[in-house]
Amino acid sequence: MLLAFLLLGVTEGQPVKASSAQPPVHQVTLFVLDDLSYKDYRTLAPPALTEAAAFGATGLLRIPPEKTDPAQTYLTLSSGRPFSLTSSLTFAQIGEKVDGVPAEAMFTWTRGVPPFPGALFSLQAPSLFAGHQIENLGTLLHEQGRQTAAILPALPVGEIPQERLAGILAMDAQGLIDGGASGPALLRLDPTAPFGVWSDSRAVMDTWKTMKHASLIVVDPGDLFRAEHMPGLAESQRAALKRAALSHEDALFEQIRRQLGPGQVLIAFSPQVSAVSNQPDPLAPMIAVGGPFSGGTLLTSATTHRIGLVTSIDLAPTLAHLLGLNGLHAAGDAIETSTVPSGKTGVAFLDRFHHQMITVYNERPAVLVGFFVLLALAFVFVVWGRRRHRYVLPVLLGIGAAPASFFLLPLAGTFGAVETLLLFLGVDVLLAGVLSRFPRPWALLGLGLLTWLPVVVDALLGGPLAHRSILSYDPIAGGRYYGIGNEYMGVLIGSLLLVFAALPSLEILPQRWQRDMAVLLMAGTTFLLGWPTLGANAGGTLTAAVAFAAAAWGLWRRYSLWTVVSLLGAFCIGLAFVTLSAFWATAPTHVTRASQEVAGGQWAAVITLVWSKIGLYLATVGTAGLGWLVLLFVAGMTAAVLWPVLRRHGNASWSQSMEVGMTIGAIGALLFNDTGITAAGFILLYWLVAVLSRPNLPFFGRQLWMWIHALWKPAGEVEAL
Repeated sequence: MLLAFLLLGVTEGQPVKASSAQPPVHQVTLFVLDDLSYKDYRTLAPPALTEAAAFGATGLLRIPPEKTDPAQTYLTLSSGRPFSLTSSLTFAQIGEKVDGVPAEAMFTWTRGVPPFPGALFSLQAPSLFAGHQIENLGTLLHEQGRQTAAILPALPVGEIPQERLAGILAMDAQGLIDGGASGPALLRLDPTAPFGVWSDSRAVMDTWKTMKHASLIVVDPGDLFRAEHMPGLAESQRAALKRAALSHEDALFEQIRRQLGPGQVLIAFSPQVSAVSNQPDPLAPMIAVGGPFSGGTLLTSATTHRIGLVTSIDLAPTLAHLLGLNGLHAAGDAIETSTVPSGKTGVAFLDRFHHQMITVYNERPAVLVGFFVLLALAFVFVVWGRRRHRYVLPVLLGIGAAPASFFLLPLAGTFGAVETLLLFLGVDVLLAGVLSRFPRPWALLGLGLLTWLPVVVDALLGGPLAHRSILSYDPIAGGRYYGIGNEYMGVLIGSLLLVFAALPSLEILPQRWQRDMAVLLMAGTTFLLGWPTLGANAGGTLTAAVAFAAAAWGLWRRYSLWTVVSLLGAFCIGLAFVTLSAFWATAPTHVTRASQEVAGGQWAAVITLVWSKIGLYLATVGTAGLGWLVLLFVAGMTAAVLWPVLRRHGNASWSQSMEVGMTIGAIGALLFNDTGITAAGFILLYWLVAVLSRPNLPFFGRQLWMWIHALWKPAGEVEAL
């Protein structure tokens, strides 16, 4: 089990290795564009940044919306993995004062040693860093004899330095930055500017030119931040001020770009997006010029598996890769470049891509709430309206066709929430209406195939529908890419077992052929889920292994104590398959990294991973009533399916074997996935369709009563179950 948890959860701790084939880069400058969303960037169209995007590489940067403290975002950017910090950080240098006390005196009092001349330093106590075990890029640079620098104009309010959080990008674990400048010396007075100051481009450039010895330079002009946080402004005034602030920062960016020499790279990005806006957009522009970034290309990474999209945990691995550093333990991947698909311009591609993601992200809550309300009403009707048999099958088919309907919606384009919900209902009713025209076995077979086949074909084509489905991977809500996510992992397993539950009743193939085909498609689905560049779902692979092994076991042998040994063997086979398939693949995906961790014998984080997964699972169940409902359903499903089979000395019919597979799959989903509640719930959905659609099933209240008494009824009395 520890192996499983390691394989499923190890994304942090993989050392980022430098590539010997990359052009030598000796210095990277990070240019911070505070609170600039991609929408603002396209609306305001700064000329220098726009030209640089065409000259170099550009893309969308995802900033996690759950980061409420900007310091957490900066630490995530500098560490290459999600980071949590309970206190904000500010930076000062020798000569500045805080509440009348020299900043260097505060540093000496907390650290026991004075700061070295020219350094920038954090004013927080060292225990803040030690307690969180900060392991970031600045620490790695210092360990390997490199230097860092930061140029941080401040918002001067009295003598207290404020909002110099960008220094986190260049600091080490002690809060030290080797050089640079901060404070009022980098500002110029202007009564029309926010808070009466602009950053002084000449002073910033003069400082930047003296930092040639530094491998990493962070430049944060602060104009956009001050414009966004200027109090007492109307919306139109703030927009005008933000336009002026972006113009100042755009001009400064252009000056730095024109001064770039061989081996220098300039990357502009926004670490905070619309922090005080009513409708935050967690997607920001990211522009890179110099070094390997050239030719109007798009940014991409294995973290998101999307051309044009990277995320915050990718920045530190990228810098380590560019600077030839080894040893950064990061969850993200180094950013690469890719050509614009379909012959479009990069701007047009990103505009369309951004619109699609924002639309899906915004419409998801309303559409899913509507879906679950309709699902609950339909389920109530089926449970308590069993006597109206002719209406039960169409309603059940509508419930079962919902995942397929959601999956196919992107073919119709992008719409608003109301239009999407109505379109979903139309597609769902159409599928249910067509399928209900056939006898029950054909209807269930068609439902399973119409659900399983599109997901498989889409995965083989690179996931164009999964990328845009409401009920699937969301690059805004969750930035990492796991191929076939937990939602459609459960759908894929449940729908395939539904196909084989209905197939024997049709008698269109000899039973031996049916068994061979079942095993072949089950193995192929497991392969699809485990392949790093297709399904990329390690938990799904293990869940499929135990679910399909349990289903296949009943086709040849009786269920007994040896079934446990069989399922354990299937688990080991799935584990070995995921490991081997990761080494066959070339893309550095989540599964690849996890498998290499297992093969490399790096076990230090095993216990931590186990506890973090258990904690995440309990939090998911404890904070959502739906989680407890799924657990109760899975418990009832297990009793209803397994007990009658075991009472008949392990003998099970073909359809019962498939239901046993669904049951074991739901339990496996809960064990092997962080959000296993979701995966188990969708497997349960197809189990309910199979069970409740039986024509000889009596009124559900009586059926439930029979299940409750199944523990002490003789085997013959539960035969109808």
